[in-house]
Order: sequence, then structure tokens, then C-alpha cells
Amino acid sequence: MSLSEGVYNSTLAGNLSSYNLMVGGNRMEWGAPSVMSMVIFTLTVLLGVPGNGAVIRVTGCKMKSKAHTVCFLNLAVADITFCLFLPFLIIDNSEHHSWYIHFPWVLLTPIMFLNGFASIYMLCLISIYRCLAITRPIWFQQHLSLAWVRATCFVVWLIAIAMLLVPLYTEYFSNCVLIWTVFIFGLPFIIMITCYTLAGWRLHGDRLLKSRKPIRLIVTAVAAFVTCWLPITLYVLLLTFARGVAPDWLKFTVALASLNSALNPLIYVIASSNFRQVFRRSPFASLQLAFSEDELQGETPNRNPTSDRNV
Repeated sequence: MSLSEGVYNSTLAGNLSSYNLMVGGNRMEWGAPSVMSMVIFTLTVLLGVPGNGAVIRVTGCKMKSKAHTVCFLNLAVADITFCLFLPFLIIDNSEHHSWYIHFPWVLLTPIMFLNGFASIYMLCLISIYRCLAITRPIWFQQHLSLAWVRATCFVVWLIAIAMLLVPLYTEYFSNCVLIWTVFIFGLPFIIMITCYTLAGWRLHGDRLLKSRKPIRLIVTAVAAFVTCWLPITLYVLLLTFARGVAPDWLKFTVALASLNSALNPLIYVIASSNFRQVFRRSPFASLQLAFSEDELQGETPNRNPTSDRNV
């Protein structure tokens, strides 16, 4: 049995059919939740594909490889891959099909889940590195090589794959929901809050505005993560464990969660201190300026400028 067949022939498949977790029904009902979800899906594609594409070009080609650029490059790869598959969902949904039980969704759906999970965990990794760079700058500079950064990014992708395989090892759908709630929202949220609490405490009393720029950018990204992912987390928990909860708005919460993949490139630019100059520059120049501001004194030095460009 292949991976995709295993995931979607497992207990989860039947429960997804019952709850219609991703689209809310085998036939598209064009009520307010459905219309808003389609609008958000479309907006995610229109913003997420060019935005994350620009991030990939800037962090992968225009800037030297450092800890923060490597992490943001991996984050953008996960986000753009997720966004690239959304048009298939939009088309299939508008044609009144049950997308998760038709080919090629048995192959495309795991890819969407995988990149969605990887995006969440990459934000956690960025938070940890930012915390270390602020609270332990000397250790961060001396011990965190680019090889180590790339290795941890690879581990993040492995963890995302592990979360994708959760339905294979859980007998009941409620157990799967609890595991995903803890490890896809709860634990990442705790990690992010802890990292930025420690970093904020370290920066407390520091009057150098420049030292606060990196933390401001990532905190904004974390706030966007909570805004996008908290509604679907709470809604799925209610659908699973509470009685009488209508699934009408589930499609909307799924769409809202997907929007997070399109917001990060905008956050990079908006959170920069020179936001007024954004409209005077090209998108690539604006992103490069934002990432340049995000660079810390404790950032890992580029030991081999030639080889380190390859991520």
C-alpha cells in the first residue's frame, strides 16, 4: 500500500468524509462561508505565489547564505508549494466535487498537508534561532554553522512528514485531532511565545532601536500564525468533541489557515522600518531591504561565500 493510499484509506478517511473537513461537503453550497472561503483561497494564490517566489529569489540568489536567510528560504519553499496546489482545490470545489477522494487528490492532498506543517515548524525554528541570536549572541556566532542550520531545516521537514503519517498510527479520529492540535498549534505556539518572551526580556531597557528590528518582524509573523490557525484549531476541536456544532464555517477556517502561507512575504516588508520607501522600490529591493534589517550582529558569518550560496 502506498503512502497516499494508506493515509486516505485509514480511519481518518472515513472521518474526513463525515466531517467534510477541508471543503465542508461533497457538493459546494454557495452560502456565505463557501463564498468567503473561495475568495480567501483565491487571494492566497494571487498573493502567495508571487510573494513567496520573490522571497525565494532574494534569499536564494540575491543575499549571502546566513542562518536567517536559509530558514526564510525554506519557509518560502513550503509556502509557495502549498499555494501552487490551491488552484486545483478551487477548480474542483467550484465543480461540486469531493476533492479529497478523487484522483489526483490522493497524491496532491498529502503534499499540501506536508508543506502546511513544514511552514508551521519552520516558523518555530526561526523563533528559536532568533532567541539564541539575541540571548546568546557569542555562542550563536561561534557554534551555529550554516551546515547545522541546514541540517535542522531538514529535520523540520522530517517532523512535518511524521505529522502527515499520524493518521496511520491512530485508531480513532479524535486521537488524531488531539495529536494534531497539540503538535501543529499548541506546541508551536508555546515555543514561539517562550522564545520571544526570553528575547523581549533580554532587550528590555535596550534603547538601541536597531536591536529591536529583527524581533519585531518575527513577532508580527507569529501574530499572523495565531490569527490564521487558532480558528480552525478551535473549530475542529468543537466538531470532534462537542454536540450540535454545525460544520458550515469549517471551510472558512480552513481557508483562513491557508492564508498564512501568503502573509509572510507581506509581513517582511510591512514590518521593516523603511516601509514608506517600499512603494519607491521594486518588490525584490523591498524584500532585500527587509531581510538586511533582519540581520543581527550575532548572525553566523559566511565562512565560505562561494559554497554557502547553495541552500
